[in-house]
Amino acid sequence: MNGIGEEGGQALAKALEENSKLQKLQMPFNQLGDAGGKALACALKSNKSLLVLEVSSNGLGADGGQAFAEVMECSALQTLDMSDNQLGGVGGKAFAEGLEGNVTLQKLVLANNQLGVAGAQALANGLKTNKALLELRVDSNSIGAEEGAGLWRRTPHSRSWSWKTTSSEMLGGSLLELYVNSNGIGAEGGQALANALKPSKCLLELS
Repeated sequence: MNGIGEEGGQALAKALEENSKLQKLQMPFNQLGDAGGKALACALKSNKSLLVLEVSSNGLGADGGQAFAEVMECSALQTLDMSDNQLGGVGGKAFAEGLEGNVTLQKLVLANNQLGVAGAQALANGLKTNKALLELRVDSNSIGAEEGAGLWRRTPHSRSWSWKTTSSEMLGGSLLELYVNSNGIGAEGGQALANALKPSKCLLELS
């Protein structure tokens, strides 16, 4: 909480490009904006030492989210916290694409980012092929019950999404922790989660 701003973020990004020691960087509430976020994301292309990055509450929008998502395949990050920004559905879709080819990220926090139905649907597809992610937080994203929470698969021969079509790839995959609270999933969503837990062999924590 130092009010670094966009210019400060860009300066820090330049330093990161040449740094080979720093493993953890926490920068919440620093008003980085999309410009600062893009600069940091670009630095991750060459920086292979940083394992944990927190950029929550920094006014990052869809452009900033896309910048981070695009470097997922070449980044060494194991934990990325982008909670309390405004990534929206576009940012959610970008992260879905980034997750498909990522083999290092173990924890992704996208809580309170206005992902909505579109972002959740995209994440569902991205996570089907991702085997590295262990913890996913998508709480408080206005996902709702009817369209699922980015955790369910598409019904065969159908274009609709539903909590009823629980993804065995998701809760039967690598995830150990899943957070979907404050999404208005309703009774139907609760029942679907209960059904999904029965065959799950990995999930240890659900909120």
